[in-house]
Parts: sequence; C-alpha cells; structure tokens
Amino acid sequence: MGGPSPVLVGGLLAVVVVVYVVYLLCCYRRARPNEALIVSGVGRQRVVVGGGAFAFPFVHKVQRLSLEAASSEVVAELTAADRRVCVVGELQVRVGDTEESILAAARCLPGRTGPEMAVAASQVVEQHLRSAAGTMSADAMAREPAQLAQRVREEARADLAGLGLQATAFSIRDVRAAGSG
Repeated sequence: MGGPSPVLVGGLLAVVVVVYVVYLLCCYRRARPNEALIVSGVGRQRVVVGGGAFAFPFVHKVQRLSLEAASSEVVAELTAADRRVCVVGELQVRVGDTEESILAAARCLPGRTGPEMAVAASQVVEQHLRSAAGTMSADAMAREPAQLAQRVREEARADLAGLGLQATAFSIRDVRAAGSG
C-alpha cells in the first residue's frame, strides 16, 4: 500500500480550509452606524469608522465608541450681584470628527454611551457657566442669554476637546430667581 489516499488528503485539506475561513470570519469586527472601533495591539492603535477590521484573540483588543450626538440639561444655581439665580441650559454634544478626538474620547470616557458622555460634558459646561455668569449681572443674563451661552461655548471648547467631545449646540433656556419653579 502506498501512502494516504487522495480522497482522505483532499477531505482533510477541505476541513482545514473551512476551519481557517470560519476563524477569520469570527475575527472580523464591523463598526455599526454611529460607532467607531478602536483596535489596539501589537504596538499600535487604529480607528475604524464606517468599516471593519480583523482583531485576533490575544493579539488585539477592540473597543467600541458611540459617535451619536446626545443632549443634556445644564443647571447651575449661582450668585450674581448679590442675587441667587438659577440658570438652565441645554447642551448637545458629540465625539469630534478627527482620529485624535475619537482616541481621546475612548481614553477619557471608555464604554460610555452618547447620553453618558453628554452628562460628563454637562459637568464641564456647568463649571464654565458658573465662571462666565460671575462676570455678568442677573439682569444682563436674563436680557442677553445668547451672549452668556456664546461665552460658555468658547470657554468650554478646550476642556471638551480634551475629552474628545465638541458642543454642537448650547443655549440658555431660562434665567430665574433661585428657588422659584
């Protein structure tokens, strides 16, 4: 008898090829709409938006990051010219478009959804709202809410960018005496 049969060798080869193809298919990760994949491993990181990438077990780690825009309310009670006022604003935020922004958001806000990122951003914006409101009287805030909102956007831009976020909109909805409903 001379060696293994050609049918046996062909069948074994077919099984090996099928197992290899299934393995490759299992290792392919695809980004959903409004999502980025951060694939890290073997000394490098890549960002995949609107596509897919191979990520092999024990070699690569895949992190998913939501790119959806989200809204959050910003409420700050503060003292302006010896009067307690409550300033209510609406913030819309999203992850920036650049690879650097996506990586910063993945590093600073890992595993958070769009609404959870908006809450983190609203805390940053609230600090800047307090700072900007400290330079205005309560009457000026009530008369010119757009000016206050613009100042807050400008002051918060760098801190939000550090988190990989950008404010797509911020507006002051209400300025009222603190404690009034």
